[in-house]
Amino acid sequence: LDLDLDLVIHPDHSFQWKDIDDYKKGIETGIILPDWAVEIEHAKAEVLAKLEERTYPFDFSWQNWCPDPDHAAITLPPDWDKVH
Repeated sequence: LDLDLDLVIHPDHSFQWKDIDDYKKGIETGIILPDWAVEIEHAKAEVLAKLEERTYPFDFSWQNWCPDPDHAAITLPPDWDKVH
């Protein structure tokens, strides 16, 4: 489910919200339920606090992460892309 609101965070930690009008329209029309909007607002505050404090995932600690080279590739079952 796309709740219309997107956040773009640039490498210098500046940010911009995208699709704010669509998000507000979703709330006004009831596509985004009131309870959802409350939780979205909490999530927005949480993300912005992490960004401001430079805590994970905005602390660059993940930049040197590499997958385990011994980890075998996942094999998908036949017809994994078909709807049954």
